[in-house]
Amino acid sequence: MRCKLCRKKAIYAPLRFCEEHFLAYYEKKVGKYFQSTHARNVKILIGISGGKDSSALVDVLNKIKDEYGLELGLFTINLQIPDYSEKGLEVGKELAKKYNLPLIIEDLKDHAKQIPAFAGEKMKPCSQCGVIKRYLLNKAAVDNGYDYLATGHNLDDEFFVAMHNLIHRNVDQLRRQQKILPPKPKNKLAGRVKPLYYLTEKENRLYCLLKGIPHDVDECPFSHDNPQIKFKLKHAWFSKDDKKSLLKSVIKLQEPHKEVEEGEAAGQLHDCPSCGFPTTSKDECVYCKVMKN
Repeated sequence: MRCKLCRKKAIYAPLRFCEEHFLAYYEKKVGKYFQSTHARNVKILIGISGGKDSSALVDVLNKIKDEYGLELGLFTINLQIPDYSEKGLEVGKELAKKYNLPLIIEDLKDHAKQIPAFAGEKMKPCSQCGVIKRYLLNKAAVDNGYDYLATGHNLDDEFFVAMHNLIHRNVDQLRRQQKILPPKPKNKLAGRVKPLYYLTEKENRLYCLLKGIPHDVDECPFSHDNPQIKFKLKHAWFSKDDKKSLLKSVIKLQEPHKEVEEGEAAGQLHDCPSCGFPTTSKDECVYCKVMKN
């Protein structure tokens, strides 16, 4: 099979691109994200796990940072998961050194609980892990003066979340699942960007392999039978275009209705009485509850 643009050997069958044109396509996709969201001349803290998605994100944002005026920093968490967390931490250090970017490391050993504490015979800590990572990532961005957080959420991730929320009628969650959220400094809330929004897991993996980007290939030991992984395997027949079409429909649904104030339906923010960071909970934020229970 030949590249549809230059007739060299294609290395990515779905789009029939050679290596050169695949890399150009990938970087152009991320550039279009910043053009469409108008996120320019901002400080972005990239959350890195050590996996293919966040590692690819670091490389591509470093490549286009001058064009869009991005000041970048890295953030990673030692979740204290045996035989797993250290690998991700080492990848974070490699990326910081490779791209000469500042790295913030948060270690859960300095907190009330570590991730294994939430695991039991019939329980998995995935939900609590997500809460902790989101909280600490936002806190690091706010405390260190970053405008936005960037995560490696990809098209497959966003498709799963959209489908899950549609099936379970989680309308408020669906409205919050936006490809960019603006900063709210008064609420101690950094903005959110997802530059890989229209790129797939397969494309992120290939980008890492072609460019020799450090990344960890191991899955979290607690992710066995994870609903998201099961969903992706079960619904692998959905094409990339199907997934993009669904997300574009969701974006259309997220546009404020003329009778609803923007952000109203997604829940009102107030300061957590324990830590002072924003929450839509009626009392303490979920992070504080998780750490106390």
